[in-house]
Order: sequence, then structure tokens, then C-alpha cells
Amino acid sequence: MSTLQKRLTGSRQDATIIAPSNTKQRILGDVMRLRFLGTNSEQGTCPALYETDHGTLAIQGTLIMDPEALADCVNRAPGEVIVEVPKELMRFLRAE
Repeated sequence: MSTLQKRLTGSRQDATIIAPSNTKQRILGDVMRLRFLGTNSEQGTCPALYETDHGTLAIQGTLIMDPEALADCVNRAPGEVIVEVPKELMRFLRAE
């Protein structure tokens, strides 16, 4: 089991996901900085949206572990996870 998988299969129910296909390399190798874009949580916790200094997005949400839901995913590579966030969180995305 990779370091990434160990980190994501623990008792925590949230995760930070980075979009590109080389996610594992970026999490485990490169130093990355996140800029907070917003949350819809009044407690200031999960869910949240971030912009990275690599030109990607990171999403903090509830880790989906339901095998039937995961079976609906397409082209999910080893080490990739799926998180659930409210649609309203996307309001923090800006048009470029």
C-alpha cells in the first residue's frame, strides 16, 4: 500500500484531492502551496476549495467509500479518490 493510500484509508473521512493525473507524484514529491478560495461551512472546516501554486485545484470534502458509487466512476487510476462536496461550493471558482 502506498503512502498516499495509507493516508487516505485511515479513520479520517475527509481528503484533499488534486486534479492532474500525476497527483501521487505531486503529493508525495513536490512542495505545494494552497490558496484558500472558499467554504460553505460555518465552522470553517470541510468542505473547502483551494487553488494550488501548480495551476490546479484542490478540493476538501467527504471521502466516498461506497463501492457501488465508486463503481460508477470512469477511468479512476490507482491512488485517485473521489470526494463529495455540495454544488454550492463551486461558486468560489472564478472564470478566467
